[in-house]
Amino acid sequence: MKRKIGLLLMVIGTFILVTISIYSIQDVNDRFPNVTEYEYATKDSPGQMNGIEILPLEHHIYTKEEYQKIYGASNSFFENEQYSADNYRILVFTIQYHNTLTQTLQCEVDGYEMIGKHTGIHNGVMALNGRDTIQLAPQETQIVSVGTGVLAPGLIFQTDIAKLEEEDFLLTYWWYPKNQSLLFAAHDEIGEDR
Repeated sequence: MKRKIGLLLMVIGTFILVTISIYSIQDVNDRFPNVTEYEYATKDSPGQMNGIEILPLEHHIYTKEEYQKIYGASNSFFENEQYSADNYRILVFTIQYHNTLTQTLQCEVDGYEMIGKHTGIHNGVMALNGRDTIQLAPQETQIVSVGTGVLAPGLIFQTDIAKLEEEDFLLTYWWYPKNQSLLFAAHDEIGEDR
């Protein structure tokens, strides 16, 4: 008799757990549907974020040696000596921020996720000057460079290192409900395969 009651309680408990799980999954999917709208800020069409106009200016892909000549060697991109010219690239993105409001604003400059549109690589970025936020006075404009490292075969296949020059990069700064990204295109137009 105790065995039947124990089995019955286990079946009832499992049923309750499955019911709650199904309801919770459905509830989350109803409240947060998949992103269907993508917005790309380009050189011709800046993005907006809380009163700050964000404009992607340019991007460069450097080997370790090229980067050291321009920016110096004191950088966390070089903590590991195994990174060589053959398997490592540093991507530097230059972004313009413009305060459109009449009050001073603070903006995080390294809160982006870098995504390679065709190769699928992704990585966070960091400010090259060491400051992760900037202050913008009313109508002030600042230009900031952020960067990230790409290691093969860690983030990208060794054969894809040469393809980085042809890659379109997105720096995504807002994910939901509308995906908003800065587009650093290798070409004038972004492809339609997003």
